Amino acid sequence: AGDPVACGIVGEAAGELADAAAAAARALDLGPAFPVALAGGLLAGNTSYRDRFRRALAARGLSADPLAVVREPAEGAVRIALGALTPA
Repeated sequence: AGDPVACGIVGEAAGELADAAAAAARALDLGPAFPVALAGGLLAGNTSYRDRFRRALAARGLSADPLAVVREPAEGAVRIALGALTPA
């Protein structure tokens, strides 16, 4: 339901995001299933958009597994940086 033009714009945006994720996955040689962390108000607060993104990935033969919604992306960056400083 909803405005068909707006739905088309949202669908196209989800497809563009899936294209970007696919390009990153290829560059990193992650294979067809790879972890994805989504951040930002639209992605964190809109289940419908996240579903469109997942479907767009699936249409490209890919899947976000696992898919995590990250409320504060800087926290993840800090954790990675701290992990790099901790001796193994």
